[in-house]
Amino acid sequence: MGLLFATGHWDNPGMQGATLVWATTELFLGAVLLGMAYLRTRSLAMPVGIHFGWNWALGHLLGFGVSGFEQAGWFRPLLQDGPEWVTGGRFGPEASVFAVIVDVLLILVLWKWKGASARPAAGEVSSPAKAVVVQEQPPRTAGGD
Repeated sequence: MGLLFATGHWDNPGMQGATLVWATTELFLGAVLLGMAYLRTRSLAMPVGIHFGWNWALGHLLGFGVSGFEQAGWFRPLLQDGPEWVTGGRFGPEASVFAVIVDVLLILVLWKWKGASARPAAGEVSSPAKAVVVQEQPPRTAGGD
């Protein structure tokens, strides 16, 4: 699935040369990260939040291009004159060595974190709500005792 996610971006602006290699690597790792976020939480909230937050912070907040598309952010980036493997070129910081490092670090964090995928041991209560025990009441007699 990671390769499918990465190749789905190959037609985006700026995807050539070293940028293609770095962006494909980062997008593959990003897909692994998002998949692990789902597996750890058993919810789409975390992977959708990570993806939305990443794109919003890079584009609308910091003013970098996102996946090859220019964004008008609150700030103006000054890193555009460096080598493509550092800046990500026209594709944006997603195609840089720094994005790959961030992905790897976050994958390691999710690898260590058990999240909702951790299952309780036999006989162990997984949450206080499940600890509530309903006791059966003996049947009432007609005499009203």
